[in-house]
Amino acid sequence: MSDWDVKKYPGAFWKESSLELRIAVPVWREPNECNALASIRPLLESIKPNIGFLRGIAIILVTLDDHPIANDVVTRYTSLIGRFLRLPRFFAGENISALRLSEL
Repeated sequence: MSDWDVKKYPGAFWKESSLELRIAVPVWREPNECNALASIRPLLESIKPNIGFLRGIAIILVTLDDHPIANDVVTRYTSLIGRFLRLPRFFAGENISALRLSEL
């Protein structure tokens, strides 16, 4: 991941050549809107003014232990992020992929 910039958006990985953003997201077993995005809200707010140029967003799912992450939990997180960003191509989690740390 040496071609990823970690300074432009602290807390995320930015790849200028492909206009991709990867966001590390702490994942809880039972996400709810009140706390699911609390830790990354400042990052998401900093992205909003420049979101129009993004071609891809991926979330990197980070857990406290190695428990498996259910697909419905993944869908819930991508949907929450998509709704927060309010950009049609990412709304409702569409076009937001999810990666696990083991996939990096």
